[in-house]
Amino acid sequence: MKQKKIITPLSKWPTEAILYLFRKYRQCKTKLPYDYVYRFNKKLNKPEYWLPQYGKYEDENGSIIRDIVSYKKYSQKEINTQFTHTYGCNGRVSYWDDWYLPTDNIWFRFEGMYWEGTIDDIRKELSKRPHCNIKGSKEFRKWKINWKRQNL
Repeated sequence: MKQKKIITPLSKWPTEAILYLFRKYRQCKTKLPYDYVYRFNKKLNKPEYWLPQYGKYEDENGSIIRDIVSYKKYSQKEINTQFTHTYGCNGRVSYWDDWYLPTDNIWFRFEGMYWEGTIDDIRKELSKRPHCNIKGSKEFRKWKINWKRQNL
């Protein structure tokens, strides 16, 4: 017989655990428009992304044409902020048709606690809390050892 998982509210979770597990289980996908141009600048040793800028104009017959007017160069930071979307760890998979559809649902466990919800719930909870300086698994492991000493 399956037991129902008890969901612990995020308010009872430590900030460091939420942040580390969110970074571990999220999926970030960058989707550029289909008509972008990629070039590698050898002088600067950096990639360049050129995205088209559309405009409307009239031809001789009076019909309005929507076409590419120019290209605008985007930096890697602009690409990451404008065209990257964060998804959760739960997605729908069809092995027969060979496709994967990511969703915003995410779940994780920590020391007997379980939580599932959406990415927006995590962002709301983290916005209420102070900043913590956990950047990788080594720092998280050290923090977890100290947390276990204090709480257990």
